Amino acid sequence: MSEPAAPERRANANKVGQKRGPAVVLAAITFVVALVLTATLSVSVRRTARDDAEAQFRQTAAQTAAGVRGEISKYFTSLDDLGALVGSVPAVTPRQFEDYVRSAKVFDRVPSIVGVLYLQRADEASSDQFIAQARAANPNWQPLFLTADQPSWPRYFLMQYVPGQTNLRLPVGAEISSIKAITDVLAVSAQTGKGVVGSFQHDPFVQKLAEDMKQVPVQDLLDVDFFIGVPVYAPPAAGTPTGEPLGWTAAPIARFQDVVTQAARGTPQGIGMSMTVNLTESLATRDDLSRVAQLEGTAGPRDRAAFRQDETFETDGVTFNLSVWSTADAADPPNTVAIVLLAGLLGSVLAAFVMYLRIRSHDRERAFAAEVADRSLFQREIVDSVTSAMVVLDANGAIVEANPAWSELLGFRAAGTSPELATDRGLDYVGVMRGHVPGGADALAAGVRRVLADEEGAVELDLPLEHGRVRRWYTVRATPLRGVHGGAVVVHTDITERKRSHDELEFKASRDNLTGLLNRAALETEVDEALRRARADGTSAGVLFIDLDGFKQINDAYGHAVGDEVLRTVSTRISSAVRTTDRVGRLGGDEFVVLIAPLVSDGAAHTTAERILRAFEEPLMVDEHLLSIAASVGVAVVDSPLDVSSADVIERADEAMYRAKEEGGSRFEISP
Repeated sequence: MSEPAAPERRANANKVGQKRGPAVVLAAITFVVALVLTATLSVSVRRTARDDAEAQFRQTAAQTAAGVRGEISKYFTSLDDLGALVGSVPAVTPRQFEDYVRSAKVFDRVPSIVGVLYLQRADEASSDQFIAQARAANPNWQPLFLTADQPSWPRYFLMQYVPGQTNLRLPVGAEISSIKAITDVLAVSAQTGKGVVGSFQHDPFVQKLAEDMKQVPVQDLLDVDFFIGVPVYAPPAAGTPTGEPLGWTAAPIARFQDVVTQAARGTPQGIGMSMTVNLTESLATRDDLSRVAQLEGTAGPRDRAAFRQDETFETDGVTFNLSVWSTADAADPPNTVAIVLLAGLLGSVLAAFVMYLRIRSHDRERAFAAEVADRSLFQREIVDSVTSAMVVLDANGAIVEANPAWSELLGFRAAGTSPELATDRGLDYVGVMRGHVPGGADALAAGVRRVLADEEGAVELDLPLEHGRVRRWYTVRATPLRGVHGGAVVVHTDITERKRSHDELEFKASRDNLTGLLNRAALETEVDEALRRARADGTSAGVLFIDLDGFKQINDAYGHAVGDEVLRTVSTRISSAVRTTDRVGRLGGDEFVVLIAPLVSDGAAHTTAERILRAFEEPLMVDEHLLSIAASVGVAVVDSPLDVSSADVIERADEAMYRAKEEGGSRFEISP
């Protein structure tokens, strides 16, 4: 064929150009509109991402703060328990004191405590009584004055000392009034009745002693971050709320940054923390007291953080300051702005893809928030300044002393009222507990008996305690008193919330997140257990494998949200079509499995499959869409379950299901 003449070619070119012109204009308009929509969308993404990031940080900061308060409470709880021992056992011996410290595992629970000690105050009027009591507990006890000058009254003596990983070689019997860093804060504690914190680095006597002697023990004392002191009281007399002050249990603290390290476990990356403790001011306020033991986190400088949360809390009169912050880029949005702009260039078709990315971004953020929330369930419920219920028993198991929390524990009196413990003294501890410990009194009695007989160093039991219709769980720990008279100390710690969280987690771990049915792992476990019972009883079991027909078309046509609702509705219909004793699970996607055990006959499995197929006859109404859906069912019956696993049975049912699909679907096939 001959080519068109030149004028004809020019005319054709003009027509083509005329057709391209409107298309170019329309493309330009679409491009501009897409850019405007993209810019609006990018601003929304940036704002939403920042809000979500801040909410995640606040949740993490609250979790971290709770962890820090829990770690701090261990310090004071350990010293309170020692104080209860000293207050309840007159003239406690060094052996008794050390045995209790070792059995309570103080240094394991709080590694930053490098030693525990007991300081006693002596007044001039009672000095003879003080010396007699000290020598009754330790016949070799002699007062040791650190200076040649006799101090004025009152005087403070180191009565007990148990070293931890670092032995400070503190001399028992030393009169420490010359160490003003200690005596100044003890004077404050004597007035307030609360715990105190001091620092050896601020004491001129200790500093001069280090310069003159240049010995390692003194330098070790200066290397300690600070020390904590908690007042100790004698048992209260009748009609009085508290007893007379006896002295203080105290602990030198090193590696205080371990508190932050322990609390940081389980938190997401990019979280920084700083922890300070306020030293107790003396009565004559000194200028050299300062805050110590600060540990910076690993999230970068605090002044450049995107988010920050500061908190001040008090434990037994001691003030702590906690600061939690994020990285500098924590508020930066994901890199979606450039993606959205590129999608605008590609046109309206790719705009739908941009929306998909935004939805995915929100899903990831919500999934991360859910993960942080679930992780917090593994952790204990931490309560500020918890005082555990404690009783001291004699060698026969009778109650010698009990703290006020013991009365609250058994519901003898309302919280906040005056102690009424006198009626408990002399009663048999196990007898008192027997009416409150359903099914566990015998185990408790046996454990206490072994401790009192010195057959076991410590006994720990988890027991439920009932008050009327209310049940709470406690860890009951009994440790012996290895003195002349024997006996034991029993501490009760509330673990109700931890146990409830554990039970909830076990339930969630066996469930499919979308439908609430058994997940794959839980279903396979149920099938294995059914096969085991069938082998033992000589019975049969049946497995039905169900796969939806046409589900992919519904998912593609209406989206994943409608598809998820279809799966939830289908799971309800399948569950309604089987017996209450049958187990229903979702393997994933649109695949479901029904376990029938025990199986009375093969016909029962066939009948169940027919009921399931009939359950799909009625259309589904989902999000204003009337949808028709069917299913293919494979049936596997196990008459001789020897050497058969759950995977074998499910695979047989799966193969039968595929045969049903090949036959046109909406039917069931039986595995040979």
